[in-house]
Amino acid sequence: MPNRDLVSWNSFISVFSQIGEVGLSLNAFCRMRHEDGMIPNEITLVLLISGCGIVEGGYVHGFAVKSGLLSERKVVNSLINMYG
Repeated sequence: MPNRDLVSWNSFISVFSQIGEVGLSLNAFCRMRHEDGMIPNEITLVLLISGCGIVEGGYVHGFAVKSGLLSERKVVNSLINMYG
């Protein structure tokens, strides 16, 4: 896709999470950040967390802390759901 933006990356991550492809979701997340230099928002993290288990979710949780997105209520609620 020639003109990728945050919405298109979030769409990729959403679809991969919905079909249970956690590895593809995380790969898209990494590519979004490193290849396109996109800065994830709270929606990106919620989409990632919704498809992750505790192991993968720990990575996303750490990213939320480091990026300052842990203060977002949506992110916190997603983490609570993930951890149970």
